[in-house]
Amino acid sequence: MARQYAGVVGKVDNCQVSVHTCLSNEKFCTLIGTELFLPTGWTDDKTRCQDAGVPEANRGYLTKPELALKLVVTAINAGVEFDFIGGDGLYGHNAELTRSLDKLGQFFVLDVHKDELIFLSEPTFAIPGRKSAKGRKPTLLQPDIEAIQLQDYIKTLSTEDFSREQIRKTTKGWKYAMVHTVMVWHWDGKEKQAQKRTLVITRSEKTKYSLSNGEKEKYTNNEWAYFQVSRYWVERCFDDSKNELGMSGYQVTGWLAWQHHMALVMMAGFYILSLKLGEQDQMPLLSVRDARLLVIAINFASQKEVDLCMEHIQIRHRQRQADIDRHYK
Repeated sequence: MARQYAGVVGKVDNCQVSVHTCLSNEKFCTLIGTELFLPTGWTDDKTRCQDAGVPEANRGYLTKPELALKLVVTAINAGVEFDFIGGDGLYGHNAELTRSLDKLGQFFVLDVHKDELIFLSEPTFAIPGRKSAKGRKPTLLQPDIEAIQLQDYIKTLSTEDFSREQIRKTTKGWKYAMVHTVMVWHWDGKEKQAQKRTLVITRSEKTKYSLSNGEKEKYTNNEWAYFQVSRYWVERCFDDSKNELGMSGYQVTGWLAWQHHMALVMMAGFYILSLKLGEQDQMPLLSVRDARLLVIAINFASQKEVDLCMEHIQIRHRQRQADIDRHYK
């Protein structure tokens, strides 16, 4: 534990931070990997790491994007199949991560922040000459055109620059978004050549920005929006893991105990997912909570209680389906 930024509370607090990989296919998702983030207060203190049982191979400081890359490589080496990589702005902003994914030949659609800088045409770079006899000689590359922040670029767009797309089903009808895609160039401040990217902007309740190494013309605006919105299911996976599978319900002081707990949570999540997939024909609305309660009843309750649990689940599903049908009608 250390005082660091905790996304769950939106501020710096005494907490633990970890990086996870998750497989998602629309409403089906499961966690498949995790790495505990060790702040410098830990990695600089070898005695502290030794007392907590941190293996020597894990005592080096790695940033969250570096841990994310490690998890992606682990998944690839394990033979995990996936079509593209998504992530929030912390990862999309990190040029080292995106360039590494380029080298791995991995297609990504990563969120970026509104102040991210882009070029609307391909820039060239050169070290400028000295403007006067005084002062240091310039040594850094400079672009020949101005970069623009995303929050300023969107102000130049009109309604005609967006298309209205159906992006996913919800319990209250189709979710729509206004979608804009354009080819841009992104520079990390060091490279001799900017990287060509596809910028994806969606506007609904919020405005979201993503950069991708995929070719803009290869996909429709609807498909680009699908790539971006897929992160919604990952967040739902975290909610289910915390609320139903005990992901945040632990008190451990050692490295191995933390790893064991997270492994059990991921195994439980994968088992629940297998139940949901297996019961799709009979119970298409089966939630993680429903499945958890059913597993508990089957293993620890009488047949009468199991039947009662199933009856309650079916009542909830009928009510939920009626509500869904009403919104779509």
